[in-house]
Amino acid sequence: MRFLRLYRPLTALSALALLAGMLVVVTSSQLPAGRDRPMARYLSTQITSASKSPRGYAPARIRTHYGFSKMGFDKKGNPVNGTGQTIGVVIWGADPHIRQNLQTFITQFNLKPMHGLTGKACRKPAAYAQVPCFEVINTNKTPAPQDYSTYKEESLDVEWAHAIAPGANIIVAQAPVKCKKGHPNGCNTPTPQVMDQAIQKVVSAGATVVSMSFEDDLITSRLAASWDGLDAAFVSGEGDFGYPEADYPAADPNVLSVGGTDITSGHEVAWRADAGGLTKNPRPDYQINWTHSELFREVNDVAYNAVDYAVYNLTPASGGDNWETGNGVSFGVPQWAGLIADVDQVRMADGKSILARDGVMDGLYLAATVAGKPGLIDKAYFTDVTSGCAYANNKHHIPRCVKKAAKGYDVLTGLGTPVANDLVFYLGYDI
Repeated sequence: MRFLRLYRPLTALSALALLAGMLVVVTSSQLPAGRDRPMARYLSTQITSASKSPRGYAPARIRTHYGFSKMGFDKKGNPVNGTGQTIGVVIWGADPHIRQNLQTFITQFNLKPMHGLTGKACRKPAAYAQVPCFEVINTNKTPAPQDYSTYKEESLDVEWAHAIAPGANIIVAQAPVKCKKGHPNGCNTPTPQVMDQAIQKVVSAGATVVSMSFEDDLITSRLAASWDGLDAAFVSGEGDFGYPEADYPAADPNVLSVGGTDITSGHEVAWRADAGGLTKNPRPDYQINWTHSELFREVNDVAYNAVDYAVYNLTPASGGDNWETGNGVSFGVPQWAGLIADVDQVRMADGKSILARDGVMDGLYLAATVAGKPGLIDKAYFTDVTSGCAYANNKHHIPRCVKKAAKGYDVLTGLGTPVANDLVFYLGYDI
């Protein structure tokens, strides 16, 4: 098994939205219609409400639920919050309000400030800078055009990554898309090649962990292999359209795949719109003795709450109702990226290399292992999600249970959700 990758020093930092007055409203029990053609799509498709003040889960509630609020300090005396690391967020198109959105979210929930949002210059920070830096980069010679479909996704990704790793720098990589007559309400989805370029560019710009809250039916294993040589961790997921689904980027054995749960019932259950399943990739070593298939990689690897989050998203014709309550696996992807940034901070303070590529999965599956008890998940580091059911992934979406969560590993919720305070220090010090 492979665990660690050599540390690459931090380099200089170089969805669904409201459409022109229209608010799409669904409940957590509803599922979007299936797709008839291959395409890229974000892993957040549901808005439950919009208002002038925040509703749904706030950062403090989620941090407490998963144990982030219990984390102390690294060996250099810094609070464990992702300090010295950089989270790359890969999206397509552009949202001109992204800095304002993140600043409003930070102000509302009294989070750590960031340079690069208001008039304060975003200077290239050294490791362990006390004020992290926010930056947006274009990944092509032509800047990414404004795209309404990316508004909500970009906002939730950066807001919730910052909520979990408030000390980490954030770089948003905006891949180009083509918009009909240049209108932001008529943009196509990106090609796999431009998304690959965006991933490459954000790592080159300094990202040590990359959040990819999308899936693309057209990405091939050959294209995804280009990420395998990059010294960074990668996080994506499967969900929102129902079971089964096992597309790239999550299908790549070097990408951590996050499934969705629902904590609104008082205990964590698999989300109704969750996904997962069997990929076409060979089973990696880290899944031996865990997954049902002896031949192929299964996704998901882990899980996270996907329901009822507060997001600030300034949109056209919103009428001032810029606080949205949203659902989607996309909320768990940047938060798991934040958890890995927290881990890497601890590791660097202890003189270790960052966890990169499949080193992340090696570490997580090892953390879940209980000696002499194969299949039993170590409750010190994970909460095993054993109930809940996903609905079918088809264009008619008849609401019926087709896949249940189970004790031990299952494709809907993987190893389960993190006991973050203990898991971060285990991955930071013990491997």
